Amino acid sequence: DDGLRLGRPDGSRATVGVDVVTDPASAPDCDAVLVFVKSTDTADAIEEWRPVLTDATVATLQNGLGNAAALVAALPEDGVLAGTTSHGAVVEEPGVVRHAGTGNTRLGRWDGPNDAPVERLAATLSSAGIDTAVVADPRTAVWRKVLVNVGINAATALARVENGALVERESGERLLRRAVSEAARVARAEGVAVDDP
Repeated sequence: DDGLRLGRPDGSRATVGVDVVTDPASAPDCDAVLVFVKSTDTADAIEEWRPVLTDATVATLQNGLGNAAALVAALPEDGVLAGTTSHGAVVEEPGVVRHAGTGNTRLGRWDGPNDAPVERLAATLSSAGIDTAVVADPRTAVWRKVLVNVGINAATALARVENGALVERESGERLLRRAVSEAARVARAEGVAVDDP
C-alpha cells in the first residue's frame, strides 16, 4: 500500500511505487522474469507462475544448486538464464528492505551461447545499479557462490556466531577450509572447474 521503502548502502532512503500481483492471471506481459524464492519453493513457484514464464526470458540468481535445472525442466530450454549476485539485502519489515551491500553479479544462458536477451537483461540490471557481467559459464559462477556459502553459512549457524567470527580462530578457519575443499571436490566430480581454497 505504501510502496517499497528502500534503505541504500550509502544510508539514503527512498520509496518506490510498485505494482504487485499475487495471481498469475493478473500479471502483465513480461519480457523477463527474475525468480527469487527460496530453493525449496522453486518448483512450486514455477508451477504456479508458468503462464507468465513460458514466453519470457527467465533468470535465476538464487543461492544454491538445482534452481536453473528446475527451470529448464519446466520451461523452454532456451529461455533460462542463471547466475549469482553478491548484493546483500535484509527485509526489515514487510515493505521495507535494506540494501546491505553491493557485490558482483554474473549472468549467462544456462544451456547455449549468450545472445541479445542475456545482454539486454544484464544492461537493464546494470542501469538499475546492479553492475552485471555476462559470463559464458554460469555453472562455474553458481558453484563458486556455493563454495562461499559452504564456507560461511552452515558452520556459522552451527557455531551460533556472527558472519566472520569463525576466521578469528585457527580452528574455525580450518573448519571452513575443510568444508570448502570438500565442496570443491564435489564440484570437480560434477565437471565444474573450481579451485581449492
